[in-house]
Amino acid sequence: MMLAAAAGVILLIIVMVTVFITRDEIGLLIGGSKMDSAPISSAPIVSEPIVEEPTPTVVTPAKEEYEQQLIDQGYSPEQAKTYADHYYD
Repeated sequence: MMLAAAAGVILLIIVMVTVFITRDEIGLLIGGSKMDSAPISSAPIVSEPIVEEPTPTVVTPAKEEYEQQLIDQGYSPEQAKTYADHYYD
């Protein structure tokens, strides 16, 4: 009974190791080099740059009021617009 359990554990370990090791890694383990396997593709990977278009800014009466409150508190109009855009968008 104990021998069967030990054999089962050893078999389970062998299966797990085999599942998690790829063919390239097995080749390395038995003395091969990483260059033995051919690359999937020799073509360079070229990706197109992602161009983000600016989203239009929606001006609501509440946003204008908030900007005016910030200007009244001493913020510059640019800072007030930036804060209002952040808060309302």
